[in-house]
Amino acid sequence: MLTIDDIFPRLDEPPQLEILRSHLFGEGRLTEKAALKIIEETAAIFKSENNLIELEAPITGALN
Repeated sequence: MLTIDDIFPRLDEPPQLEILRSHLFGEGRLTEKAALKIIEETAAIFKSENNLIELEAPITGALN
């Protein structure tokens, strides 16, 4: 089981993505703390990014 210390050796640095990737491709598991930290950090990144496109009128056609 991969722990938070394996993924984040230093909490002020990004995660060790290659370690996480290879572990998950091998169908490895994460501890609950490690999974929650990944979810929390991902949510923070999504919240900080713009999610609105500002367009000037007039707009015609479908925006899908």
